[in-house]
Amino acid sequence: MESGFVQTLRLDLKPLPLAAYRLLLDGQRAEAEALIGFALEGSRLSGLAPILRYRADQLDRDPSELPWLVHLMVWREQWVVVGDIGFHAPPDDKGCVEIGYTVIEHYRRHGFASEAALGLARWAGGQPGVKTLRASISPQNTPSLRLAGRLGLVQVGSQIDEIDGEELVFEGAIP
Repeated sequence: MESGFVQTLRLDLKPLPLAAYRLLLDGQRAEAEALIGFALEGSRLSGLAPILRYRADQLDRDPSELPWLVHLMVWREQWVVVGDIGFHAPPDDKGCVEIGYTVIEHYRRHGFASEAALGLARWAGGQPGVKTLRASISPQNTPSLRLAGRLGLVQVGSQIDEIDGEELVFEGAIP
């Protein structure tokens, strides 16, 4: 089997190919699943998630951003997608990357988010100029708030996101 872009103890983190973004946006889920080799049942990527449009637009402007954007979390034991993870963009001019992720409900509470976030953050830390990890989290998202702490992130502010509403902003050194 093809290895992941980033491998952790249990997961392969595989960048979503640009062609898969286009297929999913065109409502061709079966074709996208055939291309990537995995079912997306239960994933936010299986529908027309706003993240797909936003990230596809980013890639249209700069295809070199692909390694920084959406990655499938593939659990090697069952060879199944358990969620997705990625950064909002390549590092900014201060060397900061903002991470985002989701785990399919059926696979939550198994440590996949923590494992994937740590793995992808460590990959980013190995890239030139990357110094800081950021996460913006709803105050009601207790599991993600705990994960921010495990990653060594501290709250540095808050913001209102036009889609998600209030978010607490956390930052810290790359673990």
